[in-house]
Amino acid sequence: MITMKSIDNGVTWTVFSTYDFGTPAQQTSVDIVAAGTTAADFKIFISGVRHNIGVNYVAWVDRLDPNTGMYEDEILSESWTGQIMDIKIASDYLYPAQGASPYSLGVLFSKRSTYDSIIFYSSGDGGMSVGNRYALTATGLYCNKVALSFGTCSNWFNGRYFAAWEEFENSVTKYGHIYTSHSNPSFNSHFTNKLSLDSVSGDINVINYCRTPSIATMFNNALDNANTDLTEIVLFDRQYTSYDLDVLGYYNEFVPSSTENNNWLPLLIENTSDYSIEGEINFDPAYNNFLVTYFDSTLMNLPYIVHHLDMTLPNDWITINPGYNDNSNLVNPFPKVEINPVYNQAANVWAGERPGLIGEATYDAEYLPTGIGEVHQLGLSNLEGAFPNPCNIFTKIRFNLNRTETVNVKVFNVFGQNVAEENQTCGSGKTDMTLDVSSLPCGNYIYRFTAGDFISSGSIAVMR
Repeated sequence: MITMKSIDNGVTWTVFSTYDFGTPAQQTSVDIVAAGTTAADFKIFISGVRHNIGVNYVAWVDRLDPNTGMYEDEILSESWTGQIMDIKIASDYLYPAQGASPYSLGVLFSKRSTYDSIIFYSSGDGGMSVGNRYALTATGLYCNKVALSFGTCSNWFNGRYFAAWEEFENSVTKYGHIYTSHSNPSFNSHFTNKLSLDSVSGDINVINYCRTPSIATMFNNALDNANTDLTEIVLFDRQYTSYDLDVLGYYNEFVPSSTENNNWLPLLIENTSDYSIEGEINFDPAYNNFLVTYFDSTLMNLPYIVHHLDMTLPNDWITINPGYNDNSNLVNPFPKVEINPVYNQAANVWAGERPGLIGEATYDAEYLPTGIGEVHQLGLSNLEGAFPNPCNIFTKIRFNLNRTETVNVKVFNVFGQNVAEENQTCGSGKTDMTLDVSSLPCGNYIYRFTAGDFISSGSIAVMR
């Protein structure tokens, strides 16, 4: 297993660490998180499931030096003679939970047994050690994929970990139920009773037809959602027919304050006749948006869409890019979206396929010179972004065209409403398009830039 590192925001990459598990052994699941509030406590944590063939499975978490990639300690190692199916790790380092010093970690994995179980560990000392082992469920069903996130808000500033997982009726079926639960009342507490999300609505086209959960919760202890609470979203694949899969989800805007878990409502990400799978969701605390990407295997695209944490219109997601991948070499890309906290812009990672069924790890980001819209970059040579930014009366979007194109820039507020728009036909060469923002209230906005077939996005802040 190889971990790569970039110190120039993804332009170039070098080997950070390597793992040789020996033979006969396989690495069947892996996850990674970078955490730290200062240079002194900044660490890299890698979690995984190792299958020592013919012997056992091991769920493990290693702590690495972020500068050298050198191994520091294995803070978790739980072996099991049965299968360990999946593992995820998360941290609260941006908004540390009450009682954590300097921050906490959460680790979640699924174990196969007579009664399958979902196991959670937490660390409250910045990953120096782990403890507080809890079993979230023990079931006669089959637990597989898991998902984990940390959530906090002003009203619930102590913070909690939120989990989601699959439970299937047998070991060969591909679909089943999606469950969720969260630690309560703190990051290292027991978890609430599990809830089957797909059963909430009573929709027979959803119940027991789900797989591959992804979870995100708002984390910003300076504000609450509109209900003075915390918003959680769980996405999953839903099989409608053998040729039609959709990315659906459920959201809850009253999670910590609800002990009955009766506030879950459905939302749609992709519900057409396309075969769409592998939905992934994350949260951006700078603009308080949920970020989603998924794989539309009918169109061979990886879309990128966003929605403010206010879920008044849960199905109205803003399409930032309908397909940021520049090649259609996709089979099971399992795309990921993450926010760079320095730029407050998104980065994307996915798996491509080269000839001979050889995997290809692919990275792109909004803040790179190519941008995540390079798939449609026929008429555009460079999009430099907005300046001044922050702005007052106006800002300019600077770009460089290879040919004459019709350029459209739309500005959206944090609720997804189109609040400004500018159209212009521009010739080849460098152009500055002026946007009048004098009528916009102070705040943060997302702009969507379209030039011919090229689509990309950025952010602007209006300040006076």
